[in-house]
Amino acid sequence: MQGGFGNSFVADKVAGAAGQSAAPPALPPGFDANALADRLHAAMDGWGTDERAIFDVLYSGGPAMNQAVQRAYAARYGGSLEADLRSELSGADLEKALTLLRQGRLTLADQIREGARGWGTDETRIFRALERATPQERSQVARDPAVLAILESELSEDDMRLVRAYLSGDGVLAARLRHAVEGWGTDEQEIWTALEKASPAEKAFVLNQPALTRKLRSDLSEADWMKCRAILRGELDNVQRIEMAMAGWGTDEEALKSAIAGLTADEYARLPDDIDERIASELSGRDRVIAEETLHQKRLELDADYRNRFFAETSEDLGQAAMASAGTSVLLRQGDQTMSIIGRIKAACAGLGTNDTELWRILSELTAEERSFILTHNPQGVLGVLQQDLSGPDYAKVVALLGGGGASTLVSVATAGAGTDETLVYHTLERVVAEGRTQALLADETAMESLRRDLSQKRFDLVVEVLTRAEFTPRQRLLWATLDAGTDEALVFEIAERWGSHLRQGDGIASDVDEILKAELSTRDYWRALDLIRGEPRTESERLARAKELLERERGGVSTALMDAFSASGERADDAWREYQATYNTALQDGEISPEEVGQLRRDEAFSKLSTREYADTKASVAMWATQVALAIVGTAATLMTMGAAGPFVAGIAASLGGSSAVAAEAMVLGAALKVGLNRAILGEGYDLASADALLDAVGASIEVGLNVLGAHVGARMMKAASTSHLADTVGPAVERVFGPAGKRILAQGAEGAIDGGLSGIGDGAFRTAAHESTWEGDVEHIFSTMGQGMGQRFVTSASGGFASKAAFASIGEVWGARVRAKYGDDPSRYPVPGDPELDETGKVIRKTQDEALPELREKHAGKPYEDFENGKAFVKGRTDETDISPDDVKQGALGDCYLMAGMAATARAEPDAIRRIIKDNGDGTFEVTLYIRKSSWSRPVAMTRTIDARLPTNGNGRPLYAGIGDATEEGDELWPALLEKRLAQEKGSYELISGGNISRQGFNFAGATELFTGKAERYFSTASLTEDKVLAMMDDALTRNKPITVDSMNMEKMPDLTREANQWNVYGNHAYAVESVDLASRTVNLQNPWGSNHVKNLPIKDFMRFYRAVRVGGG
Repeated sequence: MQGGFGNSFVADKVAGAAGQSAAPPALPPGFDANALADRLHAAMDGWGTDERAIFDVLYSGGPAMNQAVQRAYAARYGGSLEADLRSELSGADLEKALTLLRQGRLTLADQIREGARGWGTDETRIFRALERATPQERSQVARDPAVLAILESELSEDDMRLVRAYLSGDGVLAARLRHAVEGWGTDEQEIWTALEKASPAEKAFVLNQPALTRKLRSDLSEADWMKCRAILRGELDNVQRIEMAMAGWGTDEEALKSAIAGLTADEYARLPDDIDERIASELSGRDRVIAEETLHQKRLELDADYRNRFFAETSEDLGQAAMASAGTSVLLRQGDQTMSIIGRIKAACAGLGTNDTELWRILSELTAEERSFILTHNPQGVLGVLQQDLSGPDYAKVVALLGGGGASTLVSVATAGAGTDETLVYHTLERVVAEGRTQALLADETAMESLRRDLSQKRFDLVVEVLTRAEFTPRQRLLWATLDAGTDEALVFEIAERWGSHLRQGDGIASDVDEILKAELSTRDYWRALDLIRGEPRTESERLARAKELLERERGGVSTALMDAFSASGERADDAWREYQATYNTALQDGEISPEEVGQLRRDEAFSKLSTREYADTKASVAMWATQVALAIVGTAATLMTMGAAGPFVAGIAASLGGSSAVAAEAMVLGAALKVGLNRAILGEGYDLASADALLDAVGASIEVGLNVLGAHVGARMMKAASTSHLADTVGPAVERVFGPAGKRILAQGAEGAIDGGLSGIGDGAFRTAAHESTWEGDVEHIFSTMGQGMGQRFVTSASGGFASKAAFASIGEVWGARVRAKYGDDPSRYPVPGDPELDETGKVIRKTQDEALPELREKHAGKPYEDFENGKAFVKGRTDETDISPDDVKQGALGDCYLMAGMAATARAEPDAIRRIIKDNGDGTFEVTLYIRKSSWSRPVAMTRTIDARLPTNGNGRPLYAGIGDATEEGDELWPALLEKRLAQEKGSYELISGGNISRQGFNFAGATELFTGKAERYFSTASLTEDKVLAMMDDALTRNKPITVDSMNMEKMPDLTREANQWNVYGNHAYAVESVDLASRTVNLQNPWGSNHVKNLPIKDFMRFYRAVRVGGG
């Protein structure tokens, strides 16, 4: 261990001269020396010593404050504080306490000594102290040979170089960045934190370090390097943030949306021309809708031409009068919103699942005029989006809400069907209260009877109370969210955020509200609701107290002792808050806080919260580790409860861990505690590790898992044995006489399920009953009676569930299986296949044609015929093909749709089953062909199917004019590429409209060829924003993960030299290719030309970067 703490702290200046008594030192307002003396006494009184409380008091900020505490301690307890500290503490704790007693805080030199003490060096503590130190403190350490000697003896040479850089002043940022990129991985969070805190001089120093900048560029992604360089140069604006968010392999969705929302007029003018295409390729689902709507609103705000066109087109569609009334409030963003009402509705519907809470909140907040406008005019097809995304009943509720049919209609919709929509009832109450129609609903006997019948008594009473008083108070709302069996946490958080000021009492939370929240929410959910209700702290003292509260939430209870045995992060979090307290006290000593002191307070507050979050993250990691250990021995309890019957099962688990059954059995209690109790205890959620509940949850879960595994085997064996028993001989025929053979088979399956569930129920019931102390309060008869009841109740519940589930499945099989067999026999080949072609009287297939008109040809091909390819089939396996769907089947014809044909080839290579799923050969000359099409630029692609036939445009010689035949064999002519091409032309009405740049005309929302075939978003990457290594890695990754990938060549019309050079490689301008393979060793790529010939072979990546402008990756 290194030497003790130094006494280098410079005390506050005290006025006075020889022979004169000094004026009493100034103390911060609210500083209560008596209360602090009491805290110190309480920390040292009794059997244990509370070191954390002692350090909290002594880390005051200056000696004057601690001297006041010493005087108060002596006056109240008649002794010396220092003497009591010496009697209670020892070792490093005593040294730290005495240093704090003298100085009020630790200097940089003190913190370095503390980090170096003990068996291991806490490098994190040392570097954090160096980061936060003032230039004066670092300069003092640089001139202190003793401290430097400690550092040199405790740190590695690499760490010592970093320390020297810190001590040099302008090298602080360079040191932190060098440390972040050293070793096996790059610490991006450390880089951004360092850049945020760095001064302009430090950033300039880094830019003059070429070796460091090269290292940063090689270690960071393209987007992160662009961001880092822009910050170093002081050039970061929203346009650059947008570029960075979309650069490289992956998109920072939140950064992109935030940057779009923050665009200024100057920044908007500098947006790239292809911003819309890039957003469509980079984002999907809800993120895409939000980004596109936010950009749309920015254009309306900043682009006069765009705004005029929008209003002209919208007024023409909806009418001038409509736009003059509610249209503006529905279609334009209001207040601090970044999206319009329509945009917010679409965003709530986008993505994998509807955000029901947000959707109903938006709809319930609409005015009567806005609801009527949406329902009457369907702006931007929003009703179609809702109908597509919601279930039928939910869409009906939306229409009822928009229709203004009155509260009675809404109640009728909410109570229709199998269950009551309590969310809609809640919003109905909001609406009738806001519109002053509570008495009308109260007088509607039919509506009130529906509510009385479908709601619980407590919830119905609350409805009556709200309607009677004609107000829906925040407390009533909170009560609604927490009534009955389940608590609606999302609604609780919404109420807390919106109505927090009504739920507060003074500086805290109203006692009745607090009681409800504590009873209904988990610990962490309670904390979240509490913070939302209280809002942000309003004074410096409240800020300090809130930071301490956040720390104590994580450091309270058994969690502290457990975690401090694993990690020093808790002690670091404690000291971070103490530093904040010391800065606060020092700043307030003169009664005023200067701007410089405010800045230091904010930095210390942020550091305290950061340290608390890091400690919480460490707790989560430790808790996860503990749970994994417990799960490894989850079957131990089963062994004990079955007296070894589960031995093989547990032995298997133990063997997988390298141990034995005996080892697993000995670890049962530890495993159970770790399973649930330790996890919650470490996370600090108010769960007592030693409580019966902790063990009950953990071991009960272990028993159920273990015995359910056993039950599946035991049940089958017992039923096999029972089938030869006297019971079976007696019961079986009786069941068969009444229900037939099927009844006997169903009974057997149900009995097997009952054994399976019953066995787990017995074990679980026995353990849970035995775990309660009341079981053992009484004589032997009482014990056995209680155990029997507990086991019996669990057995009945679990066995009945097992019987019902197995018997139900058996019944389905018996009933429907018998019907199928009775009609078609036991030969599966006789079963009818839906969609079989119709036959004429001779047994020949009746050939059909499509109902829709054939798509028009290109203008220059007018007059060319359609011919019926009677031998055509969707898929044919060629002689050299591995499967019947091959990239080589694609052959572009006399149509400029290379983008489409390259997408087909890429999809066939990566995901041939996707092609198979979207083409159904009806066997009669027609095909059901599906494409995934976006109904609007805002929506997700939807599968849309049309029937087309085998008639294709030709030159009159039997050869297709556009997409060619894939494979032609005795089996037939392969048509799938031509069918997909025709299907898209059918959608647009013309082959001309799918050629080249025409695809996006006439309102067709095109977002990539591969999306048409797979329904998965296609992402666009400009090669200008990528390095050669990134492109190679991207291609290799896409091919490895079976993602379709295509590339677009440059427009070379005005570059004859580049054209000649590119043509030598079979690279042609403005042409799309499918990526076939990549060779990372030789750094070359092979590309498939959709012409079916002139493929690109072994193209060096450096030439690829010159010839190609974009890479498109499908597959989502």
